[in-house]
Amino acid sequence: MNEHTPIVPRPRGDLHETDLSTWSAEQARLLSEGRFEDLDIANLIDELETMGASERNEVSSRLATILEHLLKLRYGLQRDPERGWFETVQTQRDDLESVLRLSPSLRPRIPDLTPFAYMTARKRAMRSFRRYEPEMATRYDDALPDTCPFTTEQILNEDYLPDGPGKS
Repeated sequence: MNEHTPIVPRPRGDLHETDLSTWSAEQARLLSEGRFEDLDIANLIDELETMGASERNEVSSRLATILEHLLKLRYGLQRDPERGWFETVQTQRDDLESVLRLSPSLRPRIPDLTPFAYMTARKRAMRSFRRYEPEMATRYDDALPDTCPFTTEQILNEDYLPDGPGKS
């Protein structure tokens, strides 16, 4: 919207529910004009809290995907899919770094987010191993550690890749 675009008055709560993009633009305009009394404070607070939670969830989700594929690279016996696992790790690391660049305060939270992300990663890796190598499911279940075997530095280091099975 520009300064000449008329605003159609609607109840603020209703606009928040029916058109979040227009509601956000209206809130930004009101802020820039210093019209604080016209702001939809309750929904602004809710949106800011949701935004913070969404960024933490994105970090956790990317960590889980990185960890899943690091597990596959370290423990997977089938080497054919290795290139895809490698590409996934690198892409997710790049995307995670973009999120951390925009929200640097999330970087120190990675060690706290890692245990839950690892549980998700282990479950996903086991699901994949069971599907594609069902005869090896017990071996994989025994081999995959219950706690994350990778340090934060290894998880984030774009040059780090674990050795596969049988390698030192």
